[in-house]
Amino acid sequence: MNFTKTELKTIYSAIRQFLYFIATFLFVLLVNVIAQHYKTTTFEEHGIIENMQISFLLSAGIVFFVNTFHDKQMRAISYILASFCFFATCRELDSFFDKLIPIISWKFGYFFPLLAGIYVFLTLNSTIKSALQFLSSSSFLMMCCAVIIILPIAQCIGHRPLITATLGNHNVANIKQLFEECCELIGYFIILLSSIEYNINFHKK
Repeated sequence: MNFTKTELKTIYSAIRQFLYFIATFLFVLLVNVIAQHYKTTTFEEHGIIENMQISFLLSAGIVFFVNTFHDKQMRAISYILASFCFFATCRELDSFFDKLIPIISWKFGYFFPLLAGIYVFLTLNSTIKSALQFLSSSSFLMMCCAVIIILPIAQCIGHRPLITATLGNHNVANIKQLFEECCELIGYFIILLSSIEYNINFHKK
């Protein structure tokens, strides 16, 4: 059977999504192995899980930033995505920046989205066109999935009143931390995968 270029593109995209699913599944199993090794220190400040979260965000930000050199048409979108990854990295390092830069702390991370916003303003017409391309891409759908995991699932289901209402007041802080940190870790991992998919979608060959 002969496939058109569009059909082949769809098939390759479906194969990549399946591979991302397998990668995420295996990663969750890895988290279980990590927890068995680190036990109660797994989710400590500056611990293994937090370091993994930061490494995923930084890596994704770098991948998005690298794409600014590959595809001029998608440069503004790449800047925006990279800036939010770097901003989220600063937010995850809040305790570190509290000591390093008192008062300002992690809030200097707003500088990254601000710079991206200025670039978007200066290239508004071309940015709108590239934004429409991005919104129809598989990488955007993966990012939506990641944001759903990080915000409504991690923050709302891991909300203290919900936990206490269903499980009582026993070990609420630990349960909340376990649920939130695990969900955020998986969300950041999917963001890293989506950055790879983004480069595949928009890298100029």
